[in-house]
Amino acid sequence: MKPLARKRFARKVVGYAVEHKADIKVDTVAAQRGGLAFTLTNKAGFFLRTPVWGNVYNALAAIACGRLFGIAFADMARAIKRTKPAKGRQCFYAIKGVTVVDDTYNSNPVSFRNALRTLSLMERKGRSFVVAGDMLELGEGAEGIHSAVGESAAQAGVDRMLTFGRWAGRIGVRARELRPSLEAHHFSKQEDILKILRRDVRPGDVVLVKGSRGMRMEHIVN
Repeated sequence: MKPLARKRFARKVVGYAVEHKADIKVDTVAAQRGGLAFTLTNKAGFFLRTPVWGNVYNALAAIACGRLFGIAFADMARAIKRTKPAKGRQCFYAIKGVTVVDDTYNSNPVSFRNALRTLSLMERKGRSFVVAGDMLELGEGAEGIHSAVGESAAQAGVDRMLTFGRWAGRIGVRARELRPSLEAHHFSKQEDILKILRRDVRPGDVVLVKGSRGMRMEHIVN
């Protein structure tokens, strides 16, 4: 991609990557209390105030832009450390010993898998709950795409799946096929999901809430 970009655009091209060779490349990534720490191959260190693994790529894009403008790595590290996630984009809240992951701003297969990966890497003393609404605007392949996300949920070791909407139930069905110990329940009303959460969630549990914007999953968090 990089040789093609340089051939097409008469500008300096800076690449960034986690696994592949690039100008800005990650050397190590480690989960720490309150977020993720990562270093580059030049040993510059950074800290993200979020455990969301996918945000490492966002940080790398910002670092690459910063280098084009001549900003020092130390200055960028300080700025990135101050950055907070936007509302509804994998924000973490501690509520009476329960960790709630608010990822309700929107949803698609890639972001859902990223959220499940983050969930699987989180340290917790209790169970993992996933409250999922539909991923909208997927066309004729919606059912199969939701089922595929269910496979990722099973791989992530999810314990309880509570779904809402036309297609989200397929996530729970497929996840349970692959992980029989997983409990999956589908609901027609968000109020019924709230009743289950209030009844069953205990200190030490983690609850991920995610769905497309049109599903209004933020009502679960609020």
